[in-house]
Amino acid sequence: YRYSEPQRGDIIVFRPPKRAITDERQFDADGQVNVDYIKRCVGIPGDVIEIKNGVLYRNGRAINEPYLAAKPPFDFKLVKQDDKYIPLTITADQANMNMYTAAEFRVDTILESEELRALPAAPIPPGFLLMMGDNRPDSFDGRGWGLLPREDVIGRAEVIWLPFSRWRSVRDNANNPEWAQK
Repeated sequence: YRYSEPQRGDIIVFRPPKRAITDERQFDADGQVNVDYIKRCVGIPGDVIEIKNGVLYRNGRAINEPYLAAKPPFDFKLVKQDDKYIPLTITADQANMNMYTAAEFRVDTILESEELRALPAAPIPPGFLLMMGDNRPDSFDGRGWGLLPREDVIGRAEVIWLPFSRWRSVRDNANNPEWAQK
């Protein structure tokens, strides 16, 4: 990405935000993150991303994701409260009151949860991306830890090489016109 920007559908290697780390061994002696993550970019600046009944919507339009093995167990939307962007994981009648949410974004009361749920979905701000894993039911990703600063992107993944039986280019989605559309 020296000469281009990440695109929707790209599988990206990046340095995760500290709030995404759940294992203390992934910090070095100075408290800096010393692990890289790899996930799919589902949203770029200006996109409004929501998950409703397990279906990803970008800017109000359902996106076909044939590579997903299973639908996620909760709904999602990004909201803006004051000057803070908050990823909302919504299960039944609660939002951000569960293990799918980074501690920084967790709420303690039903009232706080209801206030967040009432907010409209917000567009991704400039300089940030929204990342999600393809194994949605078991992926702790942007739905729980929020937005990824663009400067933390390391590069684009090119191939899946392990296991050898699944060797292929990750650019297979580049020809999927749904990913290119707003």
